[in-house]
Amino acid sequence: MMIIQWLGYRMESNTEKSNFYSLCLTDAGEFWYGYTKDQLHGLRCYLSVMEEFISKSESKELSYLEKQSDKLSDQSKGNFWAMNYPVYWEEIFANNLRNSVILLLYKILEPYISILCRDIGKTTKIKLEDMKGGGSLYERIHKYLEEVGKFQSPTEKEWEVVINIYALRNMITHDDNSNEKNEIKMIKALMKIEALIMNKATGLSMSSDGMLSIGKEFCEYALTNIDKFVDALYESAMIIFRTAESDARSKLKHFQEK
Repeated sequence: MMIIQWLGYRMESNTEKSNFYSLCLTDAGEFWYGYTKDQLHGLRCYLSVMEEFISKSESKELSYLEKQSDKLSDQSKGNFWAMNYPVYWEEIFANNLRNSVILLLYKILEPYISILCRDIGKTTKIKLEDMKGGGSLYERIHKYLEEVGKFQSPTEKEWEVVINIYALRNMITHDDNSNEKNEIKMIKALMKIEALIMNKATGLSMSSDGMLSIGKEFCEYALTNIDKFVDALYESAMIIFRTAESDARSKLKHFQEK
């Protein structure tokens, strides 16, 4: 068996290696929490800068077009605006920006929550993959962290929001799938998105034919909620990690005294 040598202490058993791993949990947890928070802050800045750029660019173009329109007769103005109104700033630039922000939110969140689940698995000897049951990725993680990790936070409401926004994220990613299995998933996703709208998530709406509209306000809403969600995960995780670290230190001291 491979021998790990650390601080003059030889660890040969898996139990001893597990104890050593536990000594690193707090520092690692603080690092990944800080890294994730920095990434979320960067995404918020990106959204703000790009929204301002789009808004100013649209205003500048509209100002130019209004000057051109003023030279026309009232009868010609209608046709002019129908042909020249710059709809692409909102329908293409802003829409793609907001979709990308929702996707990036979970690209930032998923590594953090995956590392949490891995480390909880190390301390409890039960992996996320060992849990039975269906549901989306975040529904399974919710069950795992509450039942195995004994997390007291995030709250049920905070989990619900993150799970529902994840359904929106999946709809953005897989909007071209049309087989029966995916249609069932889409119906479930639409129900979660409707729950967001019913709970007055600003900047999100759905037309009668199922077309979604994501506004700047909803991106800010999603950012704020996931930022708070990460705080809540960190709070619960650190309680567990500090306990595991304390236990590991006691065992390490015992082994060193032998």
